[in-house]
Amino acid sequence: MSDLVTARILCVFGTRPEAIKMAPVIRALAGTPALEPVVCVTDQHREMLDQVLEFFDIRPDHRLGVMRDGQSPSEVAARVLQRLPPVLVKVDPAAVLVQGDTTTTLAAALAAFYGGIPVGHIEAGLRTYRKEAPFPEEANRQMTTAISEWHFAPTAWARRTRSRLRQRPELVRVRLCPPCTVLAFEEPVCIRLAERANLPGATIAHPVPRAPE
Repeated sequence: MSDLVTARILCVFGTRPEAIKMAPVIRALAGTPALEPVVCVTDQHREMLDQVLEFFDIRPDHRLGVMRDGQSPSEVAARVLQRLPPVLVKVDPAAVLVQGDTTTTLAAALAAFYGGIPVGHIEAGLRTYRKEAPFPEEANRQMTTAISEWHFAPTAWARRTRSRLRQRPELVRVRLCPPCTVLAFEEPVCIRLAERANLPGATIAHPVPRAPE
């Protein structure tokens, strides 16, 4: 019997773009010894989300079912904040991963923060510096930055954004990649989470080739 300790990593997302970019991270976590991905979808956009889940063969462990016709960002956030905490208690994750700048992203990060669970923000550092454009995404990502422990930036420019905000440089990771790639973040995410959990044997089973810097 293996003595390897496994840390659960809760991946929370609710829209099609989030699912596309989170899919390779989930795959990499599953292939990393000592890390176990647990998937929670909020269903912020149910039908479009299901298309991506089927395509990537992702089977959610938890569904929050927050989508309603004509929903507002406040209503989505309220339902996520109400329904996610019991999942956090049940899963007891070592970390929560969120992606991008949706209302799901902010609400899930906030719920994790309230629960004392560190947050990793995938695709961090994008900015227009105008809170009303895009709305509500710009404010969502700025507030998620304040909550997050780790910041996985998609470009060097996004990393410099974190530096300008005096983010600790060792907590910011960058992967330079072509537009629209879905393989941008998986290796540094797994490495940072393994380091955080201080888990023996937590190595990358199938690393993605690094893009040139």
